Amino acid sequence: MAPLSLAESLIERQAGTLILDLRADPEAERGIPGAVAGNDPVAVVTLLSGMPEGTTVVIFDESGTITDAPSGWPGSLEYRFLEGGLVGWQEEVLTPLELWGSSLAERERVQRQNQISAFFSGAAVQSSSVSAPPPMMPAGGGGKKPKAGGC
Repeated sequence: MAPLSLAESLIERQAGTLILDLRADPEAERGIPGAVAGNDPVAVVTLLSGMPEGTTVVIFDESGTITDAPSGWPGSLEYRFLEGGLVGWQEEVLTPLELWGSSLAERERVQRQNQISAFFSGAAVQSSSVSAPPPMMPAGGGGKKPKAGGC
């Protein structure tokens, strides 16, 4: 599964997906939001056995070396493997792109990827640099001043 496809499904909050983090040390570095750590093989099998049939399980490790589900895992689930693992996620989803091409399709693709990157990294998306002019200040004396004093 491509990292951008997973990111889009997370943004759209698609139901029926479990993200399983099989890195050696899931606490060492921030992973994918909502991922469940799979350090304990017995706990993973128990978790997967309780999932509804047809659930999509997206599996990732550090660099995308895992490409097959272990034989003891339930066969009623759909297993997908994140291309490039956490490194692929960081490069495609968390790293904004610079625009190199000038075609409309290229601009839309880069803008969409940068919006996804901003969503997951918390970075602000820059909008147009054009702003409204400052308000006009009155020129001259501005009329008579009221008299100071009592009643």
